[in-house]
Amino acid sequence: MATPPEAGPAALRFAAAASWQVVRGRCVEHFPRVLEFLRSLRIAAPGLVRYRHHERLCMGLKAKVVVELIQQGRPWAQVLNALHHHFPESGPVVRDPKATKQDLRKVLEAQETFCQEVKQLAEAPVDLVSRVQELEQEYGEPFLDAMEKLFFEYLCQLEKALPALQTQQLQDVVSWMQPGVSIATSSVLSQYAVDMGWPLPECSVNDSELLGLPHGPPETVIIPS
Repeated sequence: MATPPEAGPAALRFAAAASWQVVRGRCVEHFPRVLEFLRSLRIAAPGLVRYRHHERLCMGLKAKVVVELIQQGRPWAQVLNALHHHFPESGPVVRDPKATKQDLRKVLEAQETFCQEVKQLAEAPVDLVSRVQELEQEYGEPFLDAMEKLFFEYLCQLEKALPALQTQQLQDVVSWMQPGVSIATSSVLSQYAVDMGWPLPECSVNDSELLGLPHGPPETVIIPS
């Protein structure tokens, strides 16, 4: 699907807003789409945040996806497939020349520790109920709050790097992604606009619901790549 002409920064802002909606709404099943966005963003603008910041955020989102499968009681084969997909044995691919040896070591150690923990649980699920409860605490709301903060800091750096907001370009993207919706009533943009301090007409998500405008859940939103 092609993006609207000359809508690069606007499309990127919409993708950021959609990703923010997913993370803020704790929609773990859509975290892989956020990871795709972060990978693309890292390739396009590697200097927005430090290597360890990026990796800590990505690893946290990946780990939560795997832990969520365990909490849902999914088959261990599915859990391990997700683990191998998000944490390949080849290790993280480093494209940041500013990443220090200490950065690489800490990231690799954290990934190895998590993977070993999940594999041990799969091979010998002794006291599974109590261990799952421990995972719920370790990767619960405080953990997600920390991931949200890391992501917010990332998005703030992105906003600083982008050119000034062009309302019409943003409206073109919204019309393309959510036909019949304006930037003032878009459920995707509403909270993001407030958090980023955009000078847009005030209209909350509840306003759009009362007006009968489209207000789909996060799963209906396509995050542009």
